[in-house]
Amino acid sequence: MSSSVMDEGNESWSSWVAAMAHHVEGGESQQFGSVTAASVGAPIELFNQAFVFSEPVVADVEAATAWLRDRGVPFWVTAPGHLSDPLADLAPRLGLAIDEASTPGMVLSSLEDLHPEMPPHLELAPLTHPDQLETVAVATADGFGAPVEFTRHMAPASMIDDGSMEWFVGHVNGEPAACGQLLLTGDVAGVYTIAVCTPFRRRGLGEAMTRAVLLAGRDRGAKYGMLQSSDMGRSVYERMGFETFTQYTHLAGGR
Repeated sequence: MSSSVMDEGNESWSSWVAAMAHHVEGGESQQFGSVTAASVGAPIELFNQAFVFSEPVVADVEAATAWLRDRGVPFWVTAPGHLSDPLADLAPRLGLAIDEASTPGMVLSSLEDLHPEMPPHLELAPLTHPDQLETVAVATADGFGAPVEFTRHMAPASMIDDGSMEWFVGHVNGEPAACGQLLLTGDVAGVYTIAVCTPFRRRGLGEAMTRAVLLAGRDRGAKYGMLQSSDMGRSVYERMGFETFTQYTHLAGGR
């Protein structure tokens, strides 16, 4: 994969955490030299990260790590695969360790031939009204293993009016079943917050939601799609044509 693909994938991910931090009460972002740090304030590493996308400057990474630690949340210091060794070298100095989990960054290089795919009984719609945010809260609580009170806090109504975002919700027989989020950055349709409630998994809902997000991005001028995959979703995304452009490494262990 070209360096430009990686750069745009990096930007999409850091922009998503920063956008969430902007909307969620208590969230905050800071820049430390070349290191972008963003914290939503949630007790999950994914939502509190310092992104190291170029050869790390020790003082910048230390400052970003200290800032995240002062916020009292679990966090990651995240870098793409080609920077995993210099990041690992910094781990003892930062009081962190390489996380056993790593995250594949994936790209769908063309959206031209993408088409909708709607499983039976799935009612999928854009999120346009605050009442629909409860479906986001229920689906993400199940998908991320978090209390629903917390995921309600993570879905403020202000996101509906953010022109860079678009949300989708899915129901089966009237029950909250799935959600998905688009973040537009340049030519990239970033796919985020794909979550399916446990009773409705393995029915194609996650893929249908991903397609809806990508198609919305295409309609708004995006040329390709980006996402960071979970272990559960990787085979689905590969079947859709996504390819891995890097394997992100995380340092973890801080609060």
